[in-house]
Amino acid sequence: MAQMPPDFSLLLAYWRDKRGERAMPSRADIDPTELPGRLWPGLMLLDVVRQGRRTRFRYRLVGGDIQTAVGRDTKGKFVDDVFPPETVFRDYVLKIPADVVEQKRPLFTVNVLSLPGQASPMKACRLTLPLSNDGVNVNMLLNAIMYEYPSDDRQNIDTALTFETLSREYL
Repeated sequence: MAQMPPDFSLLLAYWRDKRGERAMPSRADIDPTELPGRLWPGLMLLDVVRQGRRTRFRYRLVGGDIQTAVGRDTKGKFVDDVFPPETVFRDYVLKIPADVVEQKRPLFTVNVLSLPGQASPMKACRLTLPLSNDGVNVNMLLNAIMYEYPSDDRQNIDTALTFETLSREYL
């Protein structure tokens, strides 16, 4: 098992406490003011939008650290629209919420990603937690994402887009 950042362990314990005896808590159970402010820039909420047989994910809330890493504001947009089909990590990004919706369990993932213009690749740790209004169907996902850069040297250089999964574990 990969080492989960301490703040993610804290968020997972919070989610479990709010869940109680249920399979998962609801969005109404989650109060960001009960979480340390240092977590807020890395938090994201995704709406689960069912369109017939298709399930899509829409960004509801996107913390500042995530916007900086992605390079744009994604609030209100669908994940599959933000990352076009030719994006090397698109399937990875779409599979995480889809799997959490199906499994109804938290998922911790780690990947390394290099985007054009980055001097060095970044490591992304992500904790995805299911939320449910009815206790059965996942209708929202609470995500915490932490980016680690190997150095503060973020000069603009032309690097190829690369991606690698390091860890993927249900909790």
